[in-house]
Amino acid sequence: MQPRYCERINPANGETEKRLRLPPLPGNSDPQWGWIGISDDVLLAASTPIALNLEGGKREKGQETSKIAKRVATSDMSIALVAFQRESGKPLWSRSASLAFQHDAIVMGSGKIFCIDGLRRFQNDLLKNQGIFIAAAPTLYALDAKTGETIWQKPVDDHADQLAYSKDRDVLLHFSLESEGVAGENSSKLKAYDGSDGVLLWEKADQLKSRPVLCGGQAFLDGAMIDIATGESAVWKDPIEKAERKFNLDSIWDDTIATSDLLFSGNGECIDLQARDGLLLPRLNAIEDIEGNIVGGGVLAVATESRIHAFGSRTGLPDWRYQLFQGLTSSVQRVGINFGAAGDRGDTDGMLWLEKPAINGRDPGLEVLIENENARFYREPSDSDNKLGWIGSSGVINPGAIEIKLDYSPLSAEKVYRVKLFFQTPPSQKESYTTFDVLVQGEKVLSNLDVAWQAGGAVKLLVKEFAEIEAEESIRIELVPHRGEPFISGIALER
Repeated sequence: MQPRYCERINPANGETEKRLRLPPLPGNSDPQWGWIGISDDVLLAASTPIALNLEGGKREKGQETSKIAKRVATSDMSIALVAFQRESGKPLWSRSASLAFQHDAIVMGSGKIFCIDGLRRFQNDLLKNQGIFIAAAPTLYALDAKTGETIWQKPVDDHADQLAYSKDRDVLLHFSLESEGVAGENSSKLKAYDGSDGVLLWEKADQLKSRPVLCGGQAFLDGAMIDIATGESAVWKDPIEKAERKFNLDSIWDDTIATSDLLFSGNGECIDLQARDGLLLPRLNAIEDIEGNIVGGGVLAVATESRIHAFGSRTGLPDWRYQLFQGLTSSVQRVGINFGAAGDRGDTDGMLWLEKPAINGRDPGLEVLIENENARFYREPSDSDNKLGWIGSSGVINPGAIEIKLDYSPLSAEKVYRVKLFFQTPPSQKESYTTFDVLVQGEKVLSNLDVAWQAGGAVKLLVKEFAEIEAEESIRIELVPHRGEPFISGIALER
């Protein structure tokens, strides 16, 4: 986009395919482009950017925008909207503002355009300080994207001056941001309207620090996730305790963008909203100094100071992640422990496997004690044909006894678990002969276990399952050597 034209460029070769110019406006034969937006087959332009003209002394109440504004090359508001057919460039309609269209209060989707015609609170205050009084109040409009006709409208009765729209739920958010050093940008409410008729769905006395990010019918607001249709906090199931937890992230999540099912932060971290497993993806390729992200056409483009990295937004996502939930408060219902793993991971049955020790991500607080201080962890690429083969690609050698705390509430009670033990011969022992006993809760369940022989090969995963294991506060598993050093890759517990 240039001041006097907008170009459509072929992304394959960089050549200009079409150049669009704005139609003349009354009293302005040479309008300039101030902002553009695209939705479906409509391209929308904000025509003729303006800035407040605070020169020339006092003016009378009720003066028009043309008397209190001046044309400028760039600004955050314009005096008209112009819609084009996206492919042909044919003008569809235009609409002049009573006061001004604020660029960050224009959003599009589902065949509609939402916009605010009016000045912001601090702009009105600046004018009042010059003795200029504006009679007209800001108005929120919903327009038909193809015709420009008004679908609904309502006055803006507080200081909220920005918009965001969810196509998934047809919900419009009306809000304001905290503004440092700008007077009068306070006391606004966060409101949600039904996009079809403008009916108020909910409101909160909240002012946001950053623009909301909308994804999959949810709104990401300053680190918290809410259901955009109800305003209620989004609740996810803690995969370990099966308890409901409010979804919340810390303040590192700035400059967040989203697709319909992936949420990307400005520092390269990502949540897979489709999985809804509460797992946070590790930083994409350990990229540093990220300047910005752009998502489109299924591709995430990450810009740094020196280059641009491209990732498939669903393909190529890392398997190893780490979970968001911290601080267990009741009893463990279902969990997997993967010794020496590269991160946390969900399996095809929905069980969350935690890395132990927790090195690459956040530790939810599951206490796992390995009694032998000389135990050694290992990890190698998985070459197993088992669907859970990645569990066997890492493990711990010579752990002695392993004790897993199960109850984190003040009152504990006896529980019954199904216990699965996962074994795969470590790389250092593929040429050696190792046997050991396995005890669960002090009772021998496996004698002279030869993992490679029972699994059918040194690179095969062996799974042993034991039902009806009674436990109160913890489960204790012991590996007692007969020959060589015993090893284990993972432990799964389920009530």
